[in-house]
Amino acid sequence: MNEPAPSPAALDYRALFDATPAPHLVLTPDLHIAAVNEAYLDATATTREELIGHHVFDAFPQNPDDTESRAVENLHASLLRVLERRTADSMPVQRYDIRVLDSDGVRFTTRYWSPINTPVFDDENRLTHILHRVVDVTSFVNSAAHATELEAELAAQALELQDANRRLKDANCQLKREHELREQFVLALSHDLRTPLSAATMGSHVIGRKANDADDVRRISGRVLANLERMDHMLRDLLDASRINAGGSINLSIGPCNLRDIARVVIDDLSTVHGDRFELIATEAPVGQWDCEALRRVIENLCTNAIRYGRAEGPVIVTVHASAGQGIVEVRNEGDPIPTDQQEAIFNAHVRQQQHELTERRGWGLGLTLVRGLVDAHGGSVGVHSAAGSGTVFCVRLPL
Repeated sequence: MNEPAPSPAALDYRALFDATPAPHLVLTPDLHIAAVNEAYLDATATTREELIGHHVFDAFPQNPDDTESRAVENLHASLLRVLERRTADSMPVQRYDIRVLDSDGVRFTTRYWSPINTPVFDDENRLTHILHRVVDVTSFVNSAAHATELEAELAAQALELQDANRRLKDANCQLKREHELREQFVLALSHDLRTPLSAATMGSHVIGRKANDADDVRRISGRVLANLERMDHMLRDLLDASRINAGGSINLSIGPCNLRDIARVVIDDLSTVHGDRFELIATEAPVGQWDCEALRRVIENLCTNAIRYGRAEGPVIVTVHASAGQGIVEVRNEGDPIPTDQQEAIFNAHVRQQQHELTERRGWGLGLTLVRGLVDAHGGSVGVHSAAGSGTVFCVRLPL
């Protein structure tokens, strides 16, 4: 009669681990050695007393004579990936020399390993240890007819594999983020277009009920027209920004334009919505051959951007002047600075939207993309300077 299988509680897991023929090392999250089996001790010519409780890179330092080795760096990177991603990480073949003690003292002997690092979790899904398993492939590497060439090829492949994995991870993260941003953008677009559309629809219904009241019909018709024009402007900005992102250009209607007059009109319009927060500084009136409507959109987007992202109730200062054959517009606001590493990227679509939660209603993230496209179409340039204490300044330069 067969004996019943022992229960899991009756198994001696320490004995099973120690008897495992493959070399295994158990690390804590701070990379100290917690356990090691006999196969690992045999493979590395070490004892438990030399390993248990020690940091893994203190127990297995880099060979000081091998200055080109990246074994420690590669292993450390793999262990960090396990901690960050909480998944197993297989490494390409590594040359990782080990110390041995003989009659001549301490020396390093060349070894090649095929490692894999696996996370270990407790019942509450907390990562408690990393299981580091290696296979000694030194004999295989040394048996190659051209060991030097093979080592170089393996190293190159390892680097290529790591670089490919990094690029793939970055691409996946970027695709995921772009997908999230597109979903947020569709929500924002739907919300913003629904408001003027609802207002225009309601106005149309009211006109039908008040057909005999000419004054009310004119007043409500004006509101309907204003909301339809607002929708038209929103859709035009969307189409132009999409054309810019696709590498296309914007058609301009060039004619004489007074930069100061354009800025004054924009500020007057925005002041009806945002109040007395704008200040225009223009001691001269630069006149050039530009598209007046395009420049109105540029200044309007920069001013709106300053209101959205600047200090609440803080002033927005618009400066217009000419210098070195260029018409210059500067829009300054107070508030938190834009990090230096993001100052160039904010002109890309959706970037400002990405920096804020959707619930803040920060907009579509297309305004600065549109600004750059319109300025580029004029042969001009736009830049930003932002620092703590001095605020944020967008500067547009246009050839006269």
